[in-house]
This record gives sequence, C-alpha cells and structure tokens, in this order.
Amino acid sequence: SSDLYQKSNLSMMILKDTALGLGRVVGPYVENNMYVLAKVIDTKMMFDSASARHILFQTADPQNPQNKNVMPEAQAKMMADSVLKMINSGADFATLAAQYSYDQGSKAKGGVYMNFPYSGPGSMVNEFRDFSFNSKKGERGIVKTEYGYHVIEALGQKNPSMAYKLAY
Repeated sequence: SSDLYQKSNLSMMILKDTALGLGRVVGPYVENNMYVLAKVIDTKMMFDSASARHILFQTADPQNPQNKNVMPEAQAKMMADSVLKMINSGADFATLAAQYSYDQGSKAKGGVYMNFPYSGPGSMVNEFRDFSFNSKKGERGIVKTEYGYHVIEALGQKNPSMAYKLAY
C-alpha cells in the first residue's frame, strides 16, 4: 500500500519499537498466528487533523444517485472558476458559501469543516483531504472529487508527528 501511517495507527508490536527509522526492520513478531517482519520504507511528517472551508458545485451524489439537484460538469467547473476569482478579488467566502454551496453540512457555517482527521471516521474524500493537509494556511484552489468541484481554502493543520510507510 502507498499509505503512510502515524504511530497511533500501527500494530502494537511495531509501536513497542522506539527506533522506527528509514530502512529499519521490526520483528519478527507474531500477529494473527503468523510471524511478521516489517521494514520502514518511507517516513514523513504528517498532521493528524486539518481544517478547511469549501463551496461545492455538485455534479453527482454518490450517496443518492437519484438526486437530480446536481449541475452539469461544464457548468460546475465554470461556476467554481468564477467564485474562486470573486474570492481572490476580496469577496467574502462565507457569504458565497451560503449563497452557492450544495453542501448542506457546511454552507450555514461559511463552508467550514474544523479539525477533520486524515483517515477514519469523519475524514474527507481523498482529493479534498490531500488539498487540506498539503496546502499552506490561506491557500485556495479548485479540487474535483466524486461529488463535483470544490472551491477550497486551507485553514491549517494540527498536531504534526512522524508517519511511516511499511513493507511487510
């Protein structure tokens, strides 16, 4: 797998090894009645949560494919481009989110999602998550996801710690 995991998401046996460094081999240890060796093949500083605000121009509804309250791709992209230009020219993000966003979960809060985790319950779809976790505070852009086009502004990240990519 290409995922990086913070220590809190690693096996208990690996957690006991305090010297997790690049190239380090941990084990063998027993897990699910098997002997396992794990090698650290990449490390990177990662945050455990991020905050962002967005305006969604919805082109599809994966949770409810019958939802007809969506817009065509070309229109959604054009709207996202226009709204990003307005925001970059000084328009109020929260006002535009309340006016245009299809995301009922955040539009009344100015499009804001605070402190969502990198993975697990409450995390965002990959493209949204990656922009939010990898962008500097205040950075804006348009991101396409399975839901449509999002105008996103990164609001910051919290709690950096080392993450590990393992080969077993």
